[in-house]
Amino acid sequence: MSHARAALIPLFAMLVCLAPCHPDAHADGIFELIYCRAGDFSDVAVDGQLAYVVGGGMLKIFDVSTPSAPVALCSTGTAGDRGALVAVADGRAYVLVGTDLAKINGPVLLRIYDVTDPEAPVLLGSHSLGDDTPGGIVVSGSYAYVTVSFSGLLGKSGGVGYGGDFLILDVSEPSVYNEVGAYEFTEDTPYRLHVAKGLAYIGCGFLINGALHIFDVSEPSDPTPVSAYQAAGAVSGVDLEGDVAYLSWLGPMGANGGVEVVDVANPQAPSQLGVQDFGWAALGMAVHNGAAFVPTMYFGLAVADVTNPEAMRPAGYYFTSDWALAVTLADGLVYLATEDEFFILRCIGVGNGEISEPPCGGWFEVGDPLELCVGVSGMMGALSYQWLKDDEALPGETDACYIVDAVALADDGWYVCRVSDGGKTVYETDPVHVEVFAVGSLPAAAACGLALLVAACGLAGGRALWRKRAPSRR
Repeated sequence: MSHARAALIPLFAMLVCLAPCHPDAHADGIFELIYCRAGDFSDVAVDGQLAYVVGGGMLKIFDVSTPSAPVALCSTGTAGDRGALVAVADGRAYVLVGTDLAKINGPVLLRIYDVTDPEAPVLLGSHSLGDDTPGGIVVSGSYAYVTVSFSGLLGKSGGVGYGGDFLILDVSEPSVYNEVGAYEFTEDTPYRLHVAKGLAYIGCGFLINGALHIFDVSEPSDPTPVSAYQAAGAVSGVDLEGDVAYLSWLGPMGANGGVEVVDVANPQAPSQLGVQDFGWAALGMAVHNGAAFVPTMYFGLAVADVTNPEAMRPAGYYFTSDWALAVTLADGLVYLATEDEFFILRCIGVGNGEISEPPCGGWFEVGDPLELCVGVSGMMGALSYQWLKDDEALPGETDACYIVDAVALADDGWYVCRVSDGGKTVYETDPVHVEVFAVGSLPAAAACGLALLVAACGLAGGRALWRKRAPSRR
């Protein structure tokens, strides 16, 4: 059993490899391989042009400003430690590791590094969190939110395998251990977590049971349970977009698993929007623009189209030679840590991109302001825009909005915006007409015409984004 795999035991205690053999490693067409490096990996975080990759107790920092040729800047830590997790914030790297390979539950350490010089990290503090297994870590502001999980036949409460702790640490002075808040789980096993807007969303599970626990952490010294949503299986990963939580889950013995989507707009009463068993034995979650990226035990990195939670579908895979353990999305790229390799991938199409808010034209007088904007959904990479007028590209007009402070007669014409996310498809808006009239010559029917235009844009799924002009100029 690898160091990284040992850290996942709280999800499926005494798991044996009963699932089918792993497919041959390859991509199925929606991914482009940018970079691959062999090694022992368990987690990855990206901050700016740097990737922080951990595994076997070591922190490795790469300059990924050229993703196809990352430069290894340093490697620090204690080789041989159990699987590690990493978070990066404000020039510091926080590494959560287990330190005793002889036991499933051994000393868990939080190591805090100053990485302002990524070629020479400085250890600022090393703190013991007890004899448990690393579960998850998020750093926000002056606080580190950490879960540690108890693994074994007897949990902390005497039951089978249950238990763990949710800890809130003040890390403003990293050399000093300052636990300001804590909550002990006695009937569940905490794992990955997500923190946003004063709430902590903690995925929990053991064997066949799982839940999403929501805590109020607005007062760090008093983490307060808000609700416990019973999930389809052991919750291995949590990510949020707005008021919607996306959960990865797995069933008993890793024989099944998939994605569950939960409405958390009311955190006291979360409600299911959809659930799908893809048979994935899912181990993590990252969601972006209607696509869920899920590292799995036996199918590498899986992707699901989750734009319609009631009808989620598999969108593609990047098969790997061993368990995929963690995924991070940054700047249009996918960073994947597996037991044996670290990948940088580009997603080149999930097939659910669309122009969700098309621009609208209209009638304008010389001197009026013009603003044409486009909204998109379901696109995976870093977006690029190009506005065209009368089929000719407008130099320098590469933002989501095309703005003219005061139109002239020369601005009269047909406008289109082309949008790309670096994938195979370029999306193009329908042409919209901007008609410019001399001052005082705007037709009397303009008000009626503009009202019809707004209605038409609404039916098309967009909205009129031009600025309203003073009534005296109509």
